[in-house]
Amino acid sequence: ALHPHLNCTNIRDIYLPIPPLEEQHVILAFLDRETAKIDRLIGVRQKQVEHLAWQRHAVIHYAVTKGIDPKVPMQPSGVEWLGDVPAGWTTKRLRFWVKHLSTQVSSLPEGHTYLALEHVESWTGRIALDTDATFDSNVKVFRCHDVLFGRLRPYLAKVALPDFDGVCVGEFMVLRADQGELSSRYLQLRLLAPDFIDLVDASTQGAKMPRANWPFMSDIKLAFPPLAEQLRIVSHIDRETSKVDALIAKYQRELELLAEYRASLISHAV
Repeated sequence: ALHPHLNCTNIRDIYLPIPPLEEQHVILAFLDRETAKIDRLIGVRQKQVEHLAWQRHAVIHYAVTKGIDPKVPMQPSGVEWLGDVPAGWTTKRLRFWVKHLSTQVSSLPEGHTYLALEHVESWTGRIALDTDATFDSNVKVFRCHDVLFGRLRPYLAKVALPDFDGVCVGEFMVLRADQGELSSRYLQLRLLAPDFIDLVDASTQGAKMPRANWPFMSDIKLAFPPLAEQLRIVSHIDRETSKVDALIAKYQRELELLAEYRASLISHAV
């Protein structure tokens, strides 16, 4: 067995079968030719995944800023960065749409789940819990269907909508929508739209650990449709993005298989 800590002496003493030089050149030529084909296919698939991710952003952004009825009349929002919005939508500062909550505890309440930034996927809000994760400082309490906005490096676009009660790291803002006026899912999608993320990110300071702050975010004006229309838009977005997500998952699996095949091809040849 190899030593747990390799050094030059250990490595120097390892026996390796090496073919004659002429055969080495043949093997290398084969590997260069075959891996180049695989690399080209990997490049194509990666570009397709990037395009699909862009398409996903576009679906969300257009629907939550312009609606899903192309014939609806537009009206000026009165906000330069928002531009025109559909007639019938209401524009208010974010603090009038949601409550910003900051109740903290030092231990995990019974029936609650711990959520950290690394548990939330960028731009999709998908949650992948780690049941072994622990914390050693105060954490914020949230309820099922509160929206959690990651304030650290907001360009990462970590905006989650947990379907459980829990606690989260202080790097999340806990936002609670008035359910009679605003759908939590619609709020999550609106805060995930690239125009909002870019606006918040531009407000941050510090190169290494930029953070969004609530006073700035609370003052941002956002336009929302009536609740019934919000729900129709959410259904449209979920339907359209599920198709895109299925393709992304398919291509990502192909990328994994191609990487495995490339490694096995090299290993077998040498």
